[in-house]
Amino acid sequence: MKKDKITRDGKTVKRFTPKDILALYFDFKSFQPSKRTWNEHTLHDNPPRLYRLKMLQSLFKAFGLGSIKTFHEGGFVLKRNIEDYSVLIERIKTDTKAHISYPLYIPPIRLPEIRYLFITLLRYRDKLDGIMGFNRGNIQAAGIYGYTCYKIEQINNVIKTDMSIIDNLIKSIISPSNQNISREGLIVNFGYPDVDLGEIDIERL
Repeated sequence: MKKDKITRDGKTVKRFTPKDILALYFDFKSFQPSKRTWNEHTLHDNPPRLYRLKMLQSLFKAFGLGSIKTFHEGGFVLKRNIEDYSVLIERIKTDTKAHISYPLYIPPIRLPEIRYLFITLLRYRDKLDGIMGFNRGNIQAAGIYGYTCYKIEQINNVIKTDMSIIDNLIKSIISPSNQNISREGLIVNFGYPDVDLGEIDIERL
């Protein structure tokens, strides 16, 4: 992942990568689980969710990912060239040969196979996100309740450490070249909302 750029006057220019897309996607999904409600009309009176949706819409346009509602189907993969995934394919072959002891024939990997990989990993990642959010809502807990949250969080931290294995593969499918774009570029060219999401969240409390 490319780091944010530091300009000569010391200001940080935020650059968005597939990592940001994945994080915002699951963040939004945790707020608004039902895909039927993923539209501006339904969310117009809920700024935190509405602006998350608008941000995702902008990022999806910039990265050529199609509709947010059908992201989990991986249709965007089929619109690309198999050559785009040459690095990923070599990685898959290398990992397969290294970690499977018995002789294994690896058939040609085509776009439908890449799509299958994306669908499966995203579904698995979605379940992990649900587990990671098990303690949501338990901001302050005491006694046995606090202890329970603490032990669950210990396990979550272990999962979080290894979750990058899945995330890195998903990010490689979202953007094989690890595309990145500045916040300004998103605002000017893809309608990214020029707002402070943190402030919007606070105002909603």
